[in-house]
Amino acid sequence: MLYSPTVPPHLPAKPAVSVVTATRERPDWLGRALTSIREQSFTDFEAVVVDDGSSERTRQGYAEIWRRLDARFILHTPTAAGSPGRGPGPARNDGLRLARGRYLAFMDDDDRWIAPDHLELAVRVMDDHGVDLYITNMRGECDGQVLIGDWFPGCASLTKGRLICDSPPVHELSLADLMRAMHRHYPHPSGIVFRRSLLGEIDPLWDRAEIGEDVDFMFRLADRAVRLAYRPDAVV
Repeated sequence: MLYSPTVPPHLPAKPAVSVVTATRERPDWLGRALTSIREQSFTDFEAVVVDDGSSERTRQGYAEIWRRLDARFILHTPTAAGSPGRGPGPARNDGLRLARGRYLAFMDDDDRWIAPDHLELAVRVMDDHGVDLYITNMRGECDGQVLIGDWFPGCASLTKGRLICDSPPVHELSLADLMRAMHRHYPHPSGIVFRRSLLGEIDPLWDRAEIGEDVDFMFRLADRAVRLAYRPDAVV
């Protein structure tokens, strides 16, 4: 653990949300991702960053990133600097084991949240309506140019459910309607928030899978969730 500052007295011992980020050799993108977490209107969170074997030079550069952050951001280094790394599944699982929040979220190191109310709205909807799995839309960009405007094109089933929030809109979502969408596109880890209790009922991400471990995890999360919700505007 390189940076594990003591939680200040004004922060709760157990935050409402834990955000888990796995990273390797992407310091510039990581800084941008963590800044988007810091800029959330909701402040009762912790961000657990797990470095998966980045070089010593990269790790030394984290000091500059952390100067712009605060005690809610914790860096964990379970693998030696310059090691081959274990992949995103094991790194995310390390983060989940360290997480203390009642709700859990992911932030990939090459993503960022573009809606500052993301966590605030997610927690409100999940608290008020007993939602177990909260899913948002996202868009894809390259060098500032939008290449994918809608992560779920042609997936009208996602907004069939009744509105449980008007502005911005959030819809109830049935498992059947989510599965119809997942025939084409699956929710991305950076765009979900889920109830911690679901982890007690499913295995963590599949450590041995080099690709697709997040798809498998999403299917199992959705299968265990009793109540689901969907926010259709781009959050990520």
